[in-house]
Amino acid sequence: MPSDDTLSPIEPSNTPEKSEVVERIDPQLIQSLVKEQMSGILLEEITHTIERRMEYSGPIPPPEVFRGYEDVLPGSADRILAMTEKQVEHRISAENKQLDHSIAVEKKLVQNEIVLSYLGLISGLIVAIWGLSGAIYLGEKGKTISSGIMSATTLVGLVSVFVSGKSIINKQAQNDNRSSKDDEESPE
Repeated sequence: MPSDDTLSPIEPSNTPEKSEVVERIDPQLIQSLVKEQMSGILLEEITHTIERRMEYSGPIPPPEVFRGYEDVLPGSADRILAMTEKQVEHRISAENKQLDHSIAVEKKLVQNEIVLSYLGLISGLIVAIWGLSGAIYLGEKGKTISSGIMSATTLVGLVSVFVSGKSIINKQAQNDNRSSKDDEESPE
């Protein structure tokens, strides 16, 4: 009984239709060689075949395959090209729509950021004017300690907002730099 790893007979009817038979070896020669090395196994015929595989990527097949389509069904080459052109146009259109949407969203975010920035500046100006006006008023009324406390707290508040705003802007800039470097390094 032959083991699983031994050669088994290959019937000509079992070979694929598209495979090319490169050469046929004389069955008596093979049988005599096999008898010497593996007793009890008789092979009727061994056929040596070469299998040709072709892989490609891209919107259309290589010329020889493309020609084969045309031979099988006349006009199919034009249909394949038209389908490919249509698919490319669709992909470009979809990418443009996505890009336009991304740009619109980014514009809106930038506009909102600008508006918030101006509102922050105006609010800070109002608080500063109010605080310093109150300190001046208290100073004119002779309440120098209250005036000093009010002007000091107003100035300390303004300076702290300015410093914390700068640190937030610096952190955002560092994060933007890191994310842009990550985008450059990552393969797409």
